[in-house]
Amino acid sequence: RTSSDTIVHVLRSRFMQFQPNLLHLGHARLALFKTFCLPSILSQTNQNFLWVIRTDPDLNPELLQPMIRMLEGRPNFILLGSTDDPPGFSRYELNRPFDKYLFAHVKTNKNMSGLNEKEVRYFRESMKKYAIRSDAKATVFSGNLTLLEQAYKSTTSGKGIVLETRLDADDGLNRAFVSTLQGEAVEYLQSSGEIDSYQTNFWRIWCVDVDAEWHPISPQQGDNAQIQEQGYLGVHHSNACVTPGLSIAFGAGFSQQSNMLGKHAKLHESVGSCTKSKQIGCYHRLKDLVPAGAIRAQTTTSTGMQNVVLGNEAVHKLVHVAKVPKNPVTNYSQDELWNVFDFVPSKDVKETRQWILDHQSEIAEDNLKGQCTPQNSCKDTSTAILSQLRNLTEVNERTYDRTSSDTI
Repeated sequence: RTSSDTIVHVLRSRFMQFQPNLLHLGHARLALFKTFCLPSILSQTNQNFLWVIRTDPDLNPELLQPMIRMLEGRPNFILLGSTDDPPGFSRYELNRPFDKYLFAHVKTNKNMSGLNEKEVRYFRESMKKYAIRSDAKATVFSGNLTLLEQAYKSTTSGKGIVLETRLDADDGLNRAFVSTLQGEAVEYLQSSGEIDSYQTNFWRIWCVDVDAEWHPISPQQGDNAQIQEQGYLGVHHSNACVTPGLSIAFGAGFSQQSNMLGKHAKLHESVGSCTKSKQIGCYHRLKDLVPAGAIRAQTTTSTGMQNVVLGNEAVHKLVHVAKVPKNPVTNYSQDELWNVFDFVPSKDVKETRQWILDHQSEIAEDNLKGQCTPQNSCKDTSTAILSQLRNLTEVNERTYDRTSSDTI
């Protein structure tokens, strides 16, 4: 609590929605969740938040049961069986009932104005297959639903500050992220008195300034033994806001009528940067989180397949993708970066790297099947890369020892 406002902070993640039985892809993403995402949340210096993870209601038990075990005993980590992904928590339309937030299935009346012809076609075909029982309620697989409902209802009427953070289930956050973000949200959006009416700009958006990328295969020549075992960390800056850590805070009395974080790659163009002290109605970069505010896993599991070091010269040539990540920040050593993200278990990252490389073609095949389903990417470049990778089992001269295993 603050002196005059309650702050409710919700982390929002998705896992294998509309892809419940793509097991190679699912096992790889589950390993990334265990290695990067979950440890980063458990290590946060401020644990005053709720984490809502939505997964497919029909998720294969091979994936669902391990995830439930990982989250066991954490009442504020709520795992829901739902293909919906509503933004804004209690502030997406003021006074939206909690039951509506808990829909099990994404609604069919999606706004498709920004989609190309291919995306519209695939979305409509997918919805015919998946969008049934749209008014059914989400299944609670893990966590305390009462805790979530109390937080929702305490802020529905416009009281207090609602803070929402996006986090993909294969990414992680700097351990000081939650503490830093909540401090700024209170500083800039704490109300000084009673709210008389709807406020049009009582909000603020944040994104990390620099992110670290984990690659199973290094883009550099002459890898040392550490990189060969646990992968390569690179620190990168982008003008666009990346997904992990992308956050919005709603001050008292404000609710959004549309998804204000929907086009994260264009936020720096569509929303003005905060240039003045305590400015609101703008976006701000978290530059104090050094050397990086988030860590992103860049592997064959990626839906967009951007900035992924593929490790195969034939694929690089055929689909004309870059061999190395873009915009590297090179003034940090591997040891310095791993020390910052020391919550990543060394044993797990080594096993995850090996398993992803061992099953690269199978993961690519599953990822290709999962393209263009609702809530997932639909890009020609992605399908071209994955189509090539699924038929290849060898990487380039920066190779590894293939040790087969079915699950991790």
